[in-house]
Amino acid sequence: MHSVTYGICWDLGDVIFAEDTEIKNTAGITERVVLVPGVGELLLSLARRGIPMAVVSDTRIGACENVLDPHGLRECFAHWTISEALGVEKPHELMFTSAAQALGLPLERLAMVGNHYYRDVEGASNAGMTAIWFHWNDRYPSPDATPAADYVAADAAALAAAIEQWIASLGEEPAGRGAGDEGAGLQDPGARPGDRERRAGFGRGCGV
Repeated sequence: MHSVTYGICWDLGDVIFAEDTEIKNTAGITERVVLVPGVGELLLSLARRGIPMAVVSDTRIGACENVLDPHGLRECFAHWTISEALGVEKPHELMFTSAAQALGLPLERLAMVGNHYYRDVEGASNAGMTAIWFHWNDRYPSPDATPAADYVAADAAALAAAIEQWIASLGEEPAGRGAGDEGAGLQDPGARPGDRERRAGFGRGCGV
């Protein structure tokens, strides 16, 4: 089987689950959520292809289990980088380098999928990762210009397409698809006003 030499990091809130559905316990730890439409299926599809993935989230210890387990998504991830455990929050570089080290991959072979432009997108870009801005709502402030975003996606189908374009930009053959994954949810990513043009070949080519 072809060895996968790239990986994907994911934020939790408003990326995997919709923040307006979040229910926390008295300790402030997330207990129940509803997933963002289409993202659970996308995660399962990528995991079946053997693509290494990690959660990189500003959250409490215990939240990941409560978010992922009820939806059968825990096994999609090889690692969780959690701010409470690490002692820093995004955009601190350690949040990203910790995930890269755990996955055993260089930063320039990783993409970060996040909803917060300043924390996720700029943080990942400054660390040397490809930054995918999953901008499906306007919960957080958005700048007029988004130079740190290599890709912008407004829904899960556009996110799937952006991920495939990024993989192609690495010069890699796509990792093997699982049964039923052929073409799953792939469309051209929707452009948004103020988005920068994607760089030639869709890649960033950042160093570590």
